[in-house]
Amino acid sequence: MGTPPSGDPNRTKSTGTVPSYRGGNAAWQRPKLAGTLALAAYAEVTAPPSNGMCGRVRPLILPDRPAAMPSPTLPRVLSFVALTGLAALLAYATVSPTLDLAAAGWFWTPQGGFAWRADPVANLLHEAVQVGARVMAGVLVLGTAWTAWRRRPLLGADVRAWGFLLLSLAIGPGLLGNAVLKDHWHRARPVQVVEFGGAAPYTPPVLPAPKANCGRNCSFVSGDAVLAFFLHSFAYTARRRQRLWLYGGLGVGAGAGLLRIGMGGHFFSDVMYAGLLAVLTSALLHAALYGRRATLALWCRWLPG
Repeated sequence: MGTPPSGDPNRTKSTGTVPSYRGGNAAWQRPKLAGTLALAAYAEVTAPPSNGMCGRVRPLILPDRPAAMPSPTLPRVLSFVALTGLAALLAYATVSPTLDLAAAGWFWTPQGGFAWRADPVANLLHEAVQVGARVMAGVLVLGTAWTAWRRRPLLGADVRAWGFLLLSLAIGPGLLGNAVLKDHWHRARPVQVVEFGGAAPYTPPVLPAPKANCGRNCSFVSGDAVLAFFLHSFAYTARRRQRLWLYGGLGVGAGAGLLRIGMGGHFFSDVMYAGLLAVLTSALLHAALYGRRATLALWCRWLPG
């Protein structure tokens, strides 16, 4: 028998290749090798072309021993805790009315109703969101048309960037948020439910309600909040201060949602699902236009850690 060729997977000499797992004295047994292969495949699928926290596991050459996972850092732990907490809040608000009714109840009294419903500043801000959305839609239409016609960037954004923003606004807040959900989900607003002096029953956010509860322009999802949450989409196209656009947009959306809760127009879960709708719509559209790896790389850059 001659010396096995260099590419033979059964060679036992330590040369940096994967040792044999067929013999009883092999360095790796089948479970370890399978786990390493699975780790390499996962990293190949998920690792974006960046040096962020999502790109630290690289499927280069299978090592002679399993690669050590990176130690958790405080920013990464805080990000995980924050995302887990938001997911837990959303899940709890979905299955239980306690959080929705408690949040709305903070602003309601039997004598005066909802505290901000007749407040002039609150109503002015509510109208400002509606007018601002129309103005923004017009600007995005003009910007998309101009860059498509002239075939050159406008304000540092090309036609694909302008089109992405226009589609994010039209599909997320426009089509899905208002035309589909608000007009066809029939969820009664807080001012309409029995718990706050109305006649309609409270219904969970994810289940369509009878049309008798609310005809159209109903509670699920919050229209003002989803419009305000849309502002985070500018982080995808901004050349600078992307995190400011991301977290600023999400913060403005949360503020708009709080305003509508105080006015008796929406429940807490309406605001949470509005944010989820805006974030998912923009992320999926960006992945469709720019590629999944580009979208994942941006989020790896934005999240702490």
